[in-house]
Amino acid sequence: MTSSFRTDHMILSLDTPDEEAKNQFLEEIELMKAIGSHRNIVSMLGCWVNSDPIFLVLEYVPYGDLLHWLRNKRIQVNLILHKQGWCSSEGACLQMM
Repeated sequence: MTSSFRTDHMILSLDTPDEEAKNQFLEEIELMKAIGSHRNIVSMLGCWVNSDPIFLVLEYVPYGDLLHWLRNKRIQVNLILHKQGWCSSEGACLQMM
């Protein structure tokens, strides 16, 4: 899968002949169609499935994926807790969470 982006959208395209990967990508497109628009979910702006390469156009998310954002926030919170004396070490703060 390859991707390119501008400041307002991201394009994902499938560049593999693997049939299973293609079916999973098509299922993802169908799922995004079914979900529709929601303020807490990345929006699908469009797609192309009539010929190869198939692609999906998504709303651009400037802060990356949720997993990395949450991990970075956890590190920031742990540093604050450690500085305020809530934990004896940064590692102890991590174990509390």
